[in-house]
Amino acid sequence: MVNDLLDLEKPHAKARGTCWESQSGPWAWRWPCGRPPERPVKRLLASGLLKILSVPPDERQAWEEALREIMDHDLTRADVVSHFAVAADLIRRGIVRPGVYTSWPGRIVVLSAANDPTQGKGDRARYETLFGRPVEAISLGAAGHTGLLLDPDRFVELVEQALE
Repeated sequence: MVNDLLDLEKPHAKARGTCWESQSGPWAWRWPCGRPPERPVKRLLASGLLKILSVPPDERQAWEEALREIMDHDLTRADVVSHFAVAADLIRRGIVRPGVYTSWPGRIVVLSAANDPTQGKGDRARYETLFGRPVEAISLGAAGHTGLLLDPDRFVELVEQALE
């Protein structure tokens, strides 16, 4: 599935003539090269980031333009692929699963924003199941998923609070 996008040298897809093809549901792709080209991979990341960008409406266009500028001129294909590779590696190696973290002796703290599109009402209960004990929540207010970008000083302050 995601491996098809991640492997920089040899895709985990099936060769079909001169084309590589993956039939992994929404990740399906077909390109005439051994790996997905840079532009579609960057578009995939940018579209995901745009969905979770929590900024004031009057600033949204400027943030979208800045994100496109970064994707087009600052990030390499390898940079973008690494974004997906980290999560895929955690999944592939089974690092995030119930039982792995139950022996952790420290506090479990989640930074949470009410308007974060990546968080749902049931997430805190899932974290408590994963860690086997209550989870503390520190509110980011209405910073959404982009608190670090919108107010870095406040975000660092909250992270330091979590680490106390």
